Amino acid sequence: MLYKSILETIGKTPLIKCDKLKKRFNLKGDLYGKAEFYNPTFSKKDRIAHYIIKKARDEGILKEGQPVVEATSGNTGIALSAVCAYYGHPFYAVISEGNSIERLKIMEMFGTHLVVMKQEDGSYGKVSGNDFEMNLEKARDMEKKIGAFFVNQFGNPWNIEAQTITGEEILEDILKNKLDINIFCDFVGTGGSYQGISKLLKKEISGIECNIVEPVNSCPYYEINNKDYKPKPHIIQGGGYGRTDFPVLKDVKFDNSIFITDEETTEIMKIIAQEEGIFCSFSSAANCLATIKCLQKWEAENPGEKAKNGLFIFCDTGMKYLSNL
Repeated sequence: MLYKSILETIGKTPLIKCDKLKKRFNLKGDLYGKAEFYNPTFSKKDRIAHYIIKKARDEGILKEGQPVVEATSGNTGIALSAVCAYYGHPFYAVISEGNSIERLKIMEMFGTHLVVMKQEDGSYGKVSGNDFEMNLEKARDMEKKIGAFFVNQFGNPWNIEAQTITGEEILEDILKNKLDINIFCDFVGTGGSYQGISKLLKKEISGIECNIVEPVNSCPYYEINNKDYKPKPHIIQGGGYGRTDFPVLKDVKFDNSIFITDEETTEIMKIIAQEEGIFCSFSSAANCLATIKCLQKWEAENPGEKAKNGLFIFCDTGMKYLSNL
């Protein structure tokens, strides 16, 4: 198939049935992963980067040659690096030094201007909400100082619109292959993919359970009524910032919050690679394990009942985190 640009290859990613993991964990139900690492910069963030930049250009909000700035933990920054390179916009990525060096090097290859911020309470390979808050402040400051278009993935409703398309793809695969999906789990970063996908699944699939996934060190939705709760750094880069007030997450509705430890995340990454031949990211691994836990819980509590089937997102590739392993 001939494409006019690399941007046309974004989306239409495959849904993978993970039978090896089903066997490994003695599941009765089936397990499906939406393989977002098939996007051109290997993550689900290609979708929002292209959607937001194109829409801003089409509506005249982003002018030809105008700078673009974003606070990022890496994947959105990489996706914007590619999209801005194609459209000819100078791109400034504000990122914490705690995020993997691979991400910074990839962005540099696209010609991105890196604004690397010192960490307040994290360490290399472990991110925190306080670190990311400094990035947001810096990005807002640069928006004013250099006249940049601020993508604002955490506050931009176009983020959800872009990921609703992901939901439409998933629903199309479910209907086409006559799949019975009962549980959906997704790691909360900006909340865009969870919001865009879960709202559509809830509307179209009766009784589906939609759960958010959080790091055990930073699970504000799980600990929402605990006044002494204080989020801590964790290894799952790209989210888990310990906050519930991001505009994209406003009024988020979920059935359960599933929390995952750093140790569990690293272990399941290896299992997925060695069983399925898929080298996925920390957040992808957390999504997968959360879905497995939900299926296991259902089967343990409902012996003899029809098994439930689960769906999760492979957010990106593990290739961007080699120095963290």
